[in-house]
Amino acid sequence: VRAMAADPHNSTRQKDFARAQEQLGDLVIESTLPQNALDHYRKSLGIRTFMSKQEGGAGESIQDALRLNIKIARLQRRLGDIEASLQTQQTAHSLHLKQLQNAPENRELSFDLASSHAQLGELHIKLNQSEEGLREFKKALPLFETLAEAVPEDLRYSRAPGAIHNRIGDLLHTRDDLTGALGRYRIALASAESLSQRHPHNPELQRDLAICHDNLGD
Repeated sequence: VRAMAADPHNSTRQKDFARAQEQLGDLVIESTLPQNALDHYRKSLGIRTFMSKQEGGAGESIQDALRLNIKIARLQRRLGDIEASLQTQQTAHSLHLKQLQNAPENRELSFDLASSHAQLGELHIKLNQSEEGLREFKKALPLFETLAEAVPEDLRYSRAPGAIHNRIGDLLHTRDDLTGALGRYRIALASAESLSQRHPHNPELQRDLAICHDNLGD
């Protein structure tokens, strides 16, 4: 703080200040008053946003802003402020889109974007906005399916479509659309069976299979 006061336009000191604020947030979040971390994260985000405007929106600044928005959204959800978490996640989602537009062939960025759609869906559901949640899940699904087909050996990619089908099935189940839910659960089951046969000693895949049978039983 003293260094910033002495030379507020020094970009190196601005970066140091932003980094220190984020590190304080990371430490405070584990304390008995995790809500205090929000102030540190927001200060870090504010200075990084200012720097981004000065630098013309460099890729590093986008990554910094994305990381902080994800941390803020996660903490807001933990603190029970779901509406604020949704708004922050929407900001993070727009940054995911920017990243993917800059590197459209990057599969990890595509996975992050699909995961962001799924996270938005979960937040909408917590706010009793099931239609919006369903729409986000349906946006995530083709992205996950494309990745699963392209890199079937990556279990993060290959498990994701089944998980989304299960969540869509859950939403349809709550609406008493049992035929629709059954169809989604069966698609998820087929995927889980295929993966568990290919990796018979993976406990997470066995758990996925058990969840599918449980859903179908209901």
